[in-house]
Amino acid sequence: ISSPLVEAGWTVEVHQGGIDSLLSRAIEDLEFLPLLLESRYISGNRQLAERLDEALEGFLRERQELFLSALCAASQARLEWLEDPGNWMEPNLEQNPGGLAEISAIRTACWLVSNVRNLEDAIFGGYMTRQEVDILQQAEKTYARILNLLRLFTDRSTSTLSFEQQERLADKLGYQARSGFLPVESFMQSVYQLFHGVAAVAQEFWERLRESREDPQEQGEPLAGLEEAGIVVRSGRIHVQTDRYPAAAAQLIHLFALAAATGKPLANVTRQWIRHHRNVLDAAAGDPMVRDSLLELIRRDHPRLPFVRAFYNQGLMVSLIPELAASHGLVQHDAFHLYPLQEHHLRTLAELKRIFLG
Repeated sequence: ISSPLVEAGWTVEVHQGGIDSLLSRAIEDLEFLPLLLESRYISGNRQLAERLDEALEGFLRERQELFLSALCAASQARLEWLEDPGNWMEPNLEQNPGGLAEISAIRTACWLVSNVRNLEDAIFGGYMTRQEVDILQQAEKTYARILNLLRLFTDRSTSTLSFEQQERLADKLGYQARSGFLPVESFMQSVYQLFHGVAAVAQEFWERLRESREDPQEQGEPLAGLEEAGIVVRSGRIHVQTDRYPAAAAQLIHLFALAAATGKPLANVTRQWIRHHRNVLDAAAGDPMVRDSLLELIRRDHPRLPFVRAFYNQGLMVSLIPELAASHGLVQHDAFHLYPLQEHHLRTLAELKRIFLG
């Protein structure tokens, strides 16, 4: 089966083994699990392929929580990849946060929880939104196109966009110079925008999935020490009572400040409510109450800025300050400027907070 593909120039990876050995390998090697799930019968013994499908279904049903926990932990571990500055300068399309491994993990999790093999079907299951699926599909197609070119240039199975190859890829993909920026800088801006978009979708997906699998508390309770009308805590998360909490710009930002002050995350329904009313931020930049709420969020957040980053990741900072949209993901193609512009901003703010805290 594989020989004609190899002769045609494809890179083919072959995995052999009995049903039991393949299933055991999926426990030891999490990256092997999506390969099993995406396997399709092509030729040979169809009955054997059907037996593998049946065994795989029962195998995963018995170990659902184990695999979901491992996939979520792997997504969090990918964030550590960015602690190495070299992985910003030369990102990996597979392993960077927001890369192909992130998309594969989401698809695998959807299969595990409801036998959803298509991201489109995850929308109807309530696991993803139409916009989130569009982001993942666009990123997956773009990454595949870049990878095909990259491996054609390098003649090896690499997923890393080396500093030298970035310029060549930008040229082949048709990126043009624009005022003050090189073609390669426009190319890498588009790559970092995709990384950021997929990583934000993944963060939202795992939080939504985690919350959906918890036992909900029917009765909410006030936020201890910070009692406010229209806000309750349920299952350790901040919930908005939509008939009592005002949908105003300052109040939207204030929710993130409350989360930063208490360390309690915003519930899924609260995040949905915020997205629904985000348009109130569009013309609120000059509002002194909005300014005060934003400063309150910055002051109350941890030096790692988890809630400031959540505010940015949900697109709310750009809604508030539209000028940020043009600079999102922007890079300079040199060895001195390691990070995209928004990451420079956030890291500078985090460092200032650490200095002020001593």
